[in-house]
Amino acid sequence: MLNMLFGIGLLAGAAVLVAVYRPKERESWETWGICILLGLFSMMLSDGGLFLQVIEHAAQVVAFFSCLCAMHREKVRRVRRKALREKRLASMPAPKKEAESFCA
Repeated sequence: MLNMLFGIGLLAGAAVLVAVYRPKERESWETWGICILLGLFSMMLSDGGLFLQVIEHAAQVVAFFSCLCAMHREKVRRVRRKALREKRLASMPAPKKEAESFCA
């Protein structure tokens, strides 16, 4: 029963991470995939010994926080790149207008 609850919690947490962070990089998608697989395996496997459950749940927690860190790092990089791009565009000199002729 505990494996089923942890599996559902991990799947729900992974879904929330994808909805909030919207990853685009491969590393983020790979860690997210690991979270999903661990959640599915947890739901499929039956309860075992206490020691094995502790190891499994610890691995799920580590995978979830790894996924969170990868997605957050990607989002921070995207925000910094966007700010740097806007800063570069703002610091570029404006194109000079050529003087219009008075006579046609």
